Amino acid sequence: MDIPMKGPLATIFIGMALICVSSAQMVVPGTPGKFKPRSIGDGGTNSGVNVIPREQGKPATARYTTHITLSESRIWSSTDGKTLTGKLIAFEDLVAVTPQGAAQPVMPPPPAKPTVIRDQKVRLFINQKAVEVPLDRLVQSDQELIAQIQAGIAKKAEKPPTP
Repeated sequence: MDIPMKGPLATIFIGMALICVSSAQMVVPGTPGKFKPRSIGDGGTNSGVNVIPREQGKPATARYTTHITLSESRIWSSTDGKTLTGKLIAFEDLVAVTPQGAAQPVMPPPPAKPTVIRDQKVRLFINQKAVEVPLDRLVQSDQELIAQIQAGIAKKAEKPPTP
């Protein structure tokens, strides 16, 4: 049975046939045989781990760092509306180095007057990291609290030690 197609009906039929054929095509890389797997250690790869052997004769050491906490953990607010949860800490840290595997050392005593503000910045302990924050980025109430802490430290440092 032969049905003659003329005009717009023939154009629609041919267009639909071309759409069906073109959507069934697959994309194949032009040169699939040129790719070769590379093993770790071939030139140009970086596994992200570097092992640096220690010098012979030097014992391995462990470094202990203690931050001097000046406030309890609280929410600090910045002038742009963001908040940070952390503790105010001094700029000085207590550090002790011992041979690896030895007992934890006795830390040195903290300074009598720890530094609260340095170069118009304060130091906060946030997510197990010490972060310096410009003082003017904190809201006025936080700045006043820091000033009170600093004044309390200065007053305590002026007082002679009691026997």
